[in-house]
Amino acid sequence: MSSAAAPAEPPVLSRPKNRTYVVCASPRTGSTLLCTGLISTGLAGYPRENFDDRPEVDAQYKAHIDTGDDVAYLRKVLRLSRSRNGMRGLKIHWHQLKVLERMLRATQQFLAESGREADFFAMQRSLFGPLKWIWLRRRDKVAQAISLYRASRSKVWHHPASRDRPSVDNTIEFF
Repeated sequence: MSSAAAPAEPPVLSRPKNRTYVVCASPRTGSTLLCTGLISTGLAGYPRENFDDRPEVDAQYKAHIDTGDDVAYLRKVLRLSRSRNGMRGLKIHWHQLKVLERMLRATQQFLAESGREADFFAMQRSLFGPLKWIWLRRRDKVAQAISLYRASRSKVWHHPASRDRPSVDNTIEFF
């Protein structure tokens, strides 16, 4: 009686060590769908919108994770956006980049006042690790513009598939 060979073990995936990617998008490009899918894997970090150029939303974001200043907020967002395997995902729209830059500058200032490394690019490398930028765009710019206009008028930006769709006024007027 011959013994059958044991099946080969699947290859072990190497663990990312503090690797970061940033999904860069304009509104209505499908970034929420993409990021929800990435989050659902449990392996690709947690790319959510954490930066906003509207002061009231910025304050809500900080209150939601119980931080008050830019330095503490950025530190906590970076921790919360990382999955257990070390992969970190962020999501940002072009108009939110200035908020991220403000937080990075505040961190740089904090480090300089503490007598630590204050070189802007070295500081970013230490915060993010290897960094990849993912540019998401929508080919049909007219459809994107109409979608943006309708969402801004109706205040319905996205809708979970698991719930009934709210009634949206289809009589939104175009100028």
